[in-house]
Amino acid sequence: MWVKAHEAGLTVVRAMGTDELHLIGAWRDVFPEGRGVSEVKVKDSYTAGTDPSPQQDR
Repeated sequence: MWVKAHEAGLTVVRAMGTDELHLIGAWRDVFPEGRGVSEVKVKDSYTAGTDPSPQQDR
């Protein structure tokens, strides 16, 4: 998946395992969105350069 993303001009920020990518760019132009095996499902969205983990009260 990351090769397809890279070749399409998307910036690969992080690749985890075989099925998780963190991308910058218009990924919906490259990958279909949905819940099928060959489709992409959005889990989280965050701004690059920020901490994607939720803030915890201290």
